[in-house]
Amino acid sequence: MTPLSVGENALLKSKNIDIMVRLKSRPDVQARLLTDHVGFIWIGFNAQNQAVTSPVYLHTPTDWCQIDGNASEAQWQLRLEKLQQQVPSVHHMQLIAYGYIQSNAVHAHLSTLQLQLDFTLTNAEQNLELMYQPPIGLQSTFLICLEIYRRHEQWKVRALALDSTGNLIKWGQRLGLTLDDRSPFMQSEQTSSSPLLSQSEQSQQWTGTGFAVAPQYLLTCAHVVADAQLIIIQSVQGQFGARVVSVDADCDLALLKIDQSNFNHYLSIHHAPPLMLGDTLTAIGFPLASLMGEQLQVTQGCIAALRGVNSDLRFLQFTAPIQPGSSGSPLLSDAGHVIGMVTGSLTQTQNMNFAVRYQLMQALLESADIVTAPRPVRAADVAAGQRSSLRLAQQAIFLLKCQR
Repeated sequence: MTPLSVGENALLKSKNIDIMVRLKSRPDVQARLLTDHVGFIWIGFNAQNQAVTSPVYLHTPTDWCQIDGNASEAQWQLRLEKLQQQVPSVHHMQLIAYGYIQSNAVHAHLSTLQLQLDFTLTNAEQNLELMYQPPIGLQSTFLICLEIYRRHEQWKVRALALDSTGNLIKWGQRLGLTLDDRSPFMQSEQTSSSPLLSQSEQSQQWTGTGFAVAPQYLLTCAHVVADAQLIIIQSVQGQFGARVVSVDADCDLALLKIDQSNFNHYLSIHHAPPLMLGDTLTAIGFPLASLMGEQLQVTQGCIAALRGVNSDLRFLQFTAPIQPGSSGSPLLSDAGHVIGMVTGSLTQTQNMNFAVRYQLMQALLESADIVTAPRPVRAADVAAGQRSSLRLAQQAIFLLKCQR
């Protein structure tokens, strides 16, 4: 078994290829992986990167792409010669992995999996077995994980790891394709959603949380405002329109600006001392706003780990309970400083909640030339206790209403 690193290529010496994609993981999460959580699509493109074939799902075989799939693995037989005869302009094929809408981010289900690719070539000149595990961002909703392309009349395979936190349907529309992220094996008619977003039945409106960090500026998650054509923030001061001025998709951070009004209060980003395991924290946000009403909710917990999934240094793990709509909520230290921002959680687990670290928030603000200074911890603040600190923080936290 030859390991294939991201970006590496391998030459294919045949046009008729059997590709076995095997997903290996813990038995408790693998049992119904493909039927309940993860889908795959093949799409053919021309040399100008324009889609020239209809999408081929696990459940929609064609005469050039035969599929044999079940709940735990799938096998494709790609007849590239026949495809080239039918679509002469085809230049490359891409394999896209995505999370069914019932499962939110694809990361939660692929992060512990091994993607094994077995190429059995019909002319017996080559038996190529490749294995690789593409890195997947914490909030990724779909991933371009493999490309088979033609160069100088030869076919090659390239390992990719092009992930996105955007909407698969919107991405398909930009390609001129109508894609469907519903599981063909599920009867649910749920609409597409993003990690920890609270959405309407029409999937055209959703809510999240944001917090002010400087006059006219607030932070939230990039996935909260992704694809939003209208962003409204709401607080006791009223409702105001907001616009995105800076995004760090890799860290799931977005900086918004309010033009109509200045914030009277804003939160201070933590600077020191370093975070420690077991440090207590408080999450404040607007979870399940459509169900619980547009009211702030407070949960408490502690830092459970100083790294995220796969030891990702950008994130920390915490135990304070969160729900859809909590994305963008600040995590406050006992002193009332922001030590993290809620980004998401792993499904089918308990207290596997994650937040982007304060250092990355500070870096985004600095890149936007927004200067913030740490609010000193005064003896009077400590004497007033956590209740006073939370009372002040509430005035800097906002419900975000987004609309496509």
